[in-house]
Amino acid sequence: MHALDAGADAFVRKEEDLEVILARLGAALRRATTGSPDAAALLGPKRLLVVDDSETYLQEISAVLRGDGYDVVMARSGEQALEMLAVQPVDCVLLDLVMPGLGGKETCRRIKASPVIRHVPLIMVTSVEDRNAMMEGLAFGADDYIAKSSEFEVLKARVRTQIRRKQFEDEYRRIREDLLRSELEVAAARAARQVAEARAAMSEELEHRVEVRTAELTATTQELVAENSRRALTERNLQAQLGRLRLLDHITRAIAQRQDLASVFGVVIRRRRSESARSSCRICLRDAGTGPAFGLG
Repeated sequence: MHALDAGADAFVRKEEDLEVILARLGAALRRATTGSPDAAALLGPKRLLVVDDSETYLQEISAVLRGDGYDVVMARSGEQALEMLAVQPVDCVLLDLVMPGLGGKETCRRIKASPVIRHVPLIMVTSVEDRNAMMEGLAFGADDYIAKSSEFEVLKARVRTQIRRKQFEDEYRRIREDLLRSELEVAAARAARQVAEARAAMSEELEHRVEVRTAELTATTQELVAENSRRALTERNLQAQLGRLRLLDHITRAIAQRQDLASVFGVVIRRRRSESARSSCRICLRDAGTGPAFGLG
């Protein structure tokens, strides 16, 4: 008991069988690697679940543990114990090995198979003085094993040891989770900064591309405007040339038909003025020997 109170996680006699020592060592190593989804508080009264089909022993051990300041809840079968563990957390389980219905070994196996409650320390308690039964109970996942014939002081010492171990593991998990949370926050902040920098770089690149494209479009637009102006001028010149050709054709036909030249030229002048108020008309006549020749300007 002094060793357990001093901080030892388990206790075994030197004269114990080697297989018993190895079984207890395996249980200790298994506890060291068991995870927990929740970190229990280190302060405050600890809750124990005592499971036994004997009402007399159940009341007796519960009274002893309550006298040590524990909050004790009782279950009278393995099925009831599983139901209680599903709705309320406990800090340690004392489980009878031999019970009707769901026995202690199967109840232990189901507890240790559950990711939610497998971290809870479990002490197998039995009246069977059987080495094989003890090793089998440890193999099923029990964290410790004690006979009912042992003194209550020994039982209380082992309960304190298991709860102390659980407190250390919970504190270690809490620290590890805090560190992991801090690392995740730092990583998230770094990622957010990198995303912001990438967005800023992309924005600058897009702005540069927009500026270049805008300049290209502006230059193209100016070229198109100039080209349209040139085409409009050319079209006006062509229209003017076409008008002159039509007038010359009209005059030629009039002369060929021996019409009055004064009236013909009057028509020509009116058409030219109708085309533009500032237009001028110049008509040149000369004798080409074979007939009259003329020009329009």
